Amino acid sequence: MRKENKKPKIVDFFKETIRPNNWEIYLPIENSNRILFLRPICSKCKKQWSVDRKECFYCKTKYFRVKQCPNCKSIYPENVPKCANDGTKNLKVCLNCGREDKEREVVFVPITFCWFCGNRKNKFEYKIISY
Repeated sequence: MRKENKKPKIVDFFKETIRPNNWEIYLPIENSNRILFLRPICSKCKKQWSVDRKECFYCKTKYFRVKQCPNCKSIYPENVPKCANDGTKNLKVCLNCGREDKEREVVFVPITFCWFCGNRKNKFEYKIISY
């Protein structure tokens, strides 16, 4: 009969990196059996500060992962390459100010405000776990 190992496996810690936890993991700490978990949070409401969401650099509007046909102005999900009406290539544009995201002119940047309360200051939360 095999003895059951009660220690968590390092792979188990990576479950903390997916939503809703979204911790970033740094390991090991000083060649020890400790792991550092780190994540940005809003300094006001303490909710997770999303680093994967984006906003328009110019008008600070949220980016909703859509593209638009430059001719008929139809809106499509980001993964639809061409307009269903006329076959024109869909463009990544800010729906508020109309700026187009191009190779040399990036319009959408990582978000600079809390998605939940609008606060513009964040801080980092951390925890250290031994294994």
